[in-house]
Amino acid sequence: MSEQTSSFLYRAEQLLDVRRAAISGLETAAAKQTAAEAAKAAADQEMQQAIEAAKRAGWTTNELRQLGLPVDAPRRSKSGSRGARRTSRVSAAATLGAASSTT
Repeated sequence: MSEQTSSFLYRAEQLLDVRRAAISGLETAAAKQTAAEAAKAAADQEMQQAIEAAKRAGWTTNELRQLGLPVDAPRRSKSGSRGARRTSRVSAAATLGAASSTT
């Protein structure tokens, strides 16, 4: 093998190493994203179960909504309300934390 060919192959391998490192980063990020999505799904299910337990204990949907919990959206009347629905929600933890610090 000539010196020129050897140098060419060496530089090509260096470039490939950079590309391999980038793919490795993508693989790690994809694995973290998959784990996070699974954790989110489990947390969503746990939240739904806790909301249902609160309702069985006597809390109304409106009361839970006032606490900032992600309960079902209010149903529109059949007459077709023109008012804009509010979609902002406050974190239940932040709301409950603020309430406990004032007592």
